Amino acid sequence: MANLTPDRLVIDANAVIVDSDCEQREKDLMLRESIGSTLSGTGRAVSKRVMRTNVTLAKNVLALVPFITDTKALMRSLLDDGRHIVIEGTQGYGLSNLHSKCYPYATGRDTTAAGFLSETGLSPFDVYHIVMVLRAFPIRVAGNSGPLPNEITWEMVSKESGATRKICEYTTVTKKIRRVARFDPVLVRDAIIANRPNIIVLNHVDYFDMKQHGKVNLSKRQIEKVFDISDSIGCRINYIGNGPNTILQFHEGGPHL
Repeated sequence: MANLTPDRLVIDANAVIVDSDCEQREKDLMLRESIGSTLSGTGRAVSKRVMRTNVTLAKNVLALVPFITDTKALMRSLLDDGRHIVIEGTQGYGLSNLHSKCYPYATGRDTTAAGFLSETGLSPFDVYHIVMVLRAFPIRVAGNSGPLPNEITWEMVSKESGATRKICEYTTVTKKIRRVARFDPVLVRDAIIANRPNIIVLNHVDYFDMKQHGKVNLSKRQIEKVFDISDSIGCRINYIGNGPNTILQFHEGGPHL
């Protein structure tokens, strides 16, 4: 348990509960073997909502009652007071259930900015910025999780970065090693069409040169790579991530704090 109190966490009454039945059903369908699913049960919960059968909503769970709030009214009141709301999407555009060119190797929901917004109950007129976050090296979960153009190994990433120890990432749910590949401008250009971002962030730039990991300045190699990516997608990179807690604004002349 996160030990959060109702003043820190609010839950929409119509939120669907992902229960053990959802997880078991995905196991029974062998989704991990067929599409590399993490078997979190989320896809099954979405399908139960659509079918409107055997659905458990948050408002029907006694333990959650103290947290139930009219989230639309709450967000509207915050916006009316001049506050800002950040809507964080789940998973990348390439996994969209509606728009992925790799379907059925996709997640259970739409993963576009418009899709995220529709689930909150806010209006498109409320949006000031659409921030698209890219990875210098795209990933997929382990197993038979779909096409990953220009797939490489973490050993190659580590060697090319000059890292003194192996770089490796694990999935949050299964704790298995993620698949990794070189930057894919084709997928990103498609994502830009669907999302129309006005701010683009490129993370994991430190993977190009680990000697600069966590630093506020970039090496020549890193700067060249950022410009190459910017040219390949036809859009300017506004911010870059050079390691944990190191976000730099990027201009034509290079990075700045």
